[in-house]
This record gives sequence, structure tokens and C-alpha cells, in this order.
Amino acid sequence: MSSNPDEPRSHAWTGCLLNNESEVQQSWDENDVFEADAGSEPPGPGEKFFWNFPYPYMNGLLHLGFAFSLSKLEFGVAYHRLCGSNAILSFAFHCTGMPIKASADKLAREIQQFGNPPVVAQNGRRVLVLQWQMLSRLMLLCQINLRARSPIAPKAGAHKYQWEQGLLLILHTNQVVVPSDSPNDFMALQDLITKPESLSDSTLYMAYYTVVHLFAKWQHVWKEMSSIRPEEITDEVWDFVFCDGPAPKSDIPPALLSKMKQEFQYWYPFDIQHFKICPRCDGMDDANFVTETANSAVMRLTKEISWMEEVTAAESELRTGPPTTYADHVFANEMGIAIKETEKSYNAFMFRDALKSGFYDQLARDYRLSCGAAGMNLDLLWQFMDVQTPDQAHHPHLPTLSC
Repeated sequence: MSSNPDEPRSHAWTGCLLNNESEVQQSWDENDVFEADAGSEPPGPGEKFFWNFPYPYMNGLLHLGFAFSLSKLEFGVAYHRLCGSNAILSFAFHCTGMPIKASADKLAREIQQFGNPPVVAQNGRRVLVLQWQMLSRLMLLCQINLRARSPIAPKAGAHKYQWEQGLLLILHTNQVVVPSDSPNDFMALQDLITKPESLSDSTLYMAYYTVVHLFAKWQHVWKEMSSIRPEEITDEVWDFVFCDGPAPKSDIPPALLSKMKQEFQYWYPFDIQHFKICPRCDGMDDANFVTETANSAVMRLTKEISWMEEVTAAESELRTGPPTTYADHVFANEMGIAIKETEKSYNAFMFRDALKSGFYDQLARDYRLSCGAAGMNLDLLWQFMDVQTPDQAHHPHLPTLSC
């Protein structure tokens, strides 16, 4: 094998993994393995898992960082499916901004330092109390750009504190925006007045998504519309579905109304509310996609597949039965420890630690060396391969390998 880093590398192993992936994905599509229906009875603890990920904004191309964020959700749902939960992952049902952890941490420190609302001294001469001002008639937060002549406008350049950024979003009583002076402001104001509010509320869309699939079917494009008209979805209907209210007088079939109520009571609330995912991030280091890391992962996976094929081909030469030797008991104990540590990491959403304990820390070659002339135990090896593919180890990270 050439050591020249500039020499083109063979992609045979990568192609093998991609072919396996295509075959498994085709089987998934044909058998609808990811379809999840609400049960007839309310779920018990751990029996269902419902998450959602917003459609991330794009400026030309999708930022790879969103893929890393989505991976947390994907791995979490896959893990809970693996544990037997009725899991559902709804992607891109709503559009929202993404929180920036560095800014959130900065705001948290400033709240401790200055209070909430912050009381801060500026230029050593005056004290500012920042507060949100609401437009009383529309009850909407007005966003304006402070002009340079404003007595409290921050100086140009980088701001020291996060609250200085908030100054740009404050409506002051001595400053008036005249929409007629700016066509853009006038158009934006008309949009606020005339356009219906979107389902972007942090609670409303979670509840709405439990029943939206009963109105229409969505698959890449809007293909099939329901016979329900928007005007039939009245407040009384929502009260019946969400608030356990009385049956509404509606043209909607009673069976469909009952199904909507059943779906909501089964799936809601979002299970993300039961986990403190934000402070449990894998780390604040840059999550870059490194080619060398990907190449190394491909080699490890293909070597493990080759090793499994060798084991199954030579199974007639291996010992069978319960563990008997010291090496057998150590190997079985190490598998149990790895499973428990991996389970703990998945529940804490520490997926990097889960991959480490579930994949890298389980080394079958150590067991082979420890067995010596006595040879390995076939039943333990099958248990190891079962753990390494569809069981509690790293299946959420490598779903197509398990099939």
C-alpha cells in the first residue's frame, strides 16, 4: 500500500458499505418499518418517544452544523426504537431559528451580573434599564434600527455585552416609526396586520403535529388533500381534541374526530421536554467533518464485517456452550459493562461517549488472544456480534450495518 497521501485512494470498501445501505433502505421502504401509529390506550412510561426537528434555514446550501444537530435527534429516536418504544421522528414540520449556545451562555452570565431586566452603567454617566416595549394595539414586538443620533445608540463595532445587541430591538417612547416614510416598513406592517399567524408557537405546533397527518398526506409534494375544509376546524373542534371538551357540532365525521383526539392523547407531549439535552452537549469543540476520520471509520467497519464473516465460516472449529474459562467470563463481563455504559450515554444524549463504549471499547481481538490454544466460545462470539449490530451498542449510529 502506497504511503503517498496525494495518491488517489480506492473506494472499494466505501462502495461495499454504500451498496449494503441501499439494499437496507429499500427493504425499509418496502416494509414501512418506520411507520408509527398511535395505540388505542395511553402509553406508559417509556412506551412512546415523539420528537421533532425544525426545517433549518439555508443561505444557498444547508449548513453542515445542522446535520450534527439533527444527528442527536436521529440517534435518540433510533435508540428508543431499539429499546422497544413506539418512536416517531417528524422532520421539517416547522421552521424556526436555531439557538446559539455561546450567546445563551453569555446572556446567562450577564443576567447574573446585571440582573433581569439588566441595570447597567454606560459611559459612567447614566444607568439604563432595558425592557421590552410592546405595541399596545397589535401586541407585537416592534423591531427598529436605532439611528446614530440616538442618545443611547451603541457605538459602532463589536459590542462587549450581549445586552448591547438587545438595544437594537427596543422600542423607545421618544422614537416613532412612520410607515408612510418607508414603503418597506409599510408593507411589513400590513403583513403583520393582515396575514394569519403561523403555527410557530413552541407549544402549538407540537400539539398540531399529532393530528395533521389526518388532514392530508405529505410525501415530497402535497399529493392528496383531505375532504376537511379549513373552516370546519373550529375552536370547538380544537377544544374537543386538545382540551377534552364536549363533542362539537361539525360536519367532520365523529370517527375522525375521535381518531384526532386519540392521536393527540397518545403522542403529546413532546418527549424532548423530559430530557435536559441543552446542558448535556457532547462538547463545545468544533464539530468538523474530517475526511481522515471518515476513512478510518470505513476501515474499522469493513474490518469488523470481514472478521464476522471469518467467525461464521469457522464456527465448526469453535467451542460451544456456556462460558467455562476465565477468558470467557472476562469477555462476557466486559460486554455487560459496555452495554450499561452505552445505555447510560444514550440516555444522557452523550452520543460520542456511546460510540466509544459501544464500539471502540469492545475489542474481540483481546478475547481471541486471551483464549490461547483453548479457542474462543462460539456462543459468546454470537452474543458479541448480536450486541455489535442490532442490540444496545452502536446500532443507532450504524443502522444499516445491523441488517
